[in-house]
Amino acid sequence: MVKTDHVIKFLKTQDKPVSFDVIWKNVKAESMASITKELPEVTMMSDLHLSLMEEEKVIMVEDNKWFLKEKYSLKDLSEIEKDRLTTEETLLNMEESEESEETKEMLFKFKK
Repeated sequence: MVKTDHVIKFLKTQDKPVSFDVIWKNVKAESMASITKELPEVTMMSDLHLSLMEEEKVIMVEDNKWFLKEKYSLKDLSEIEKDRLTTEETLLNMEESEESEETKEMLFKFKK
């Protein structure tokens, strides 16, 4: 996994949440030798995203934007988490609905 220390230092210099793309560009500049010699870039991007998700000091606040938890009150953190869970639930329901529609179409075709 990619270490998040560099990301945390970078986020401390920011005034607002930062997109994953901006974070990646910053990390990429610091890790270019590792990317070209050890791992493909896409693997390192995935590792960074997973590392951020597991990092206790940062939080994804919206649309793949990340920021330090310390910048938010407990109430704000609770709302962010609630919104995230609602979004995940909505996406899961959409997927189930699409699967259900596909199943109905397949059954309808099968009956003919």
